[in-house]
Amino acid sequence: MSMKLVKFSLLLVFIVGNTNRITAQLSARYSQSDTANIETLNYDNYAPADISLWNAAIADSIPFDEVKTKPSFERGYKGCLETGFDLQFGKADYLNWYKINFINAYQFNPGLTLGIGTGLRKNLKNESLLVPVFLSLKSFSNTHESVNPYFSLQAGITLNTVMHFSKTGYFVSPQIGVRKSFGRKSGIYAAVGVEMKRYTQKGGFTSDYMGTIMYPESYLDMMHISFVVGWEF
Repeated sequence: MSMKLVKFSLLLVFIVGNTNRITAQLSARYSQSDTANIETLNYDNYAPADISLWNAAIADSIPFDEVKTKPSFERGYKGCLETGFDLQFGKADYLNWYKINFINAYQFNPGLTLGIGTGLRKNLKNESLLVPVFLSLKSFSNTHESVNPYFSLQAGITLNTVMHFSKTGYFVSPQIGVRKSFGRKSGIYAAVGVEMKRYTQKGGFTSDYMGTIMYPESYLDMMHISFVVGWEF
């Protein structure tokens, strides 16, 4: 009886030892194969919005901090070239203007750019020209999407070319719009808003059969509906 017990004990030790060895070999082989599969994936070719990549990462139990992705934006310089119209309907439609802006900005993060711009305002009925100089702020939402809305604010001064740039006025233009991006830096956008500015009217005189009439220099505060389309690069 004691001999059978000894033999049974030895058999049990043999089975347990071999089971542990086989389990260790299988575990090592699975880990090597899994690591090889992970190394063959080139995550640098994917963007954060690629849902399939994240699903694959979850399925393969890859930690998120090990998934290397490209950012959805490129920090640094961003240029903007935009054009449009400032329209004032009704009796004052002679105050309508064609506009063009060039903005040199810096993109701090996917939702914020800040820059300085200048441009030109050409009256559609006469020779009047205004040159705005302003700060430009843009704030974007839904930055993980290729199409996202934004809010912008431009504020500064206007220079009157008719007055030889000697007269200035204020300049403020809040806008809301939508942008379509074509990469981490470039895109197009369209916006609508208002543009408020002061226009300095030159003094002078006029003569008729009743004599000469003098009129002084004056200021005209204007507010227009503003329409803009632009290109980011």
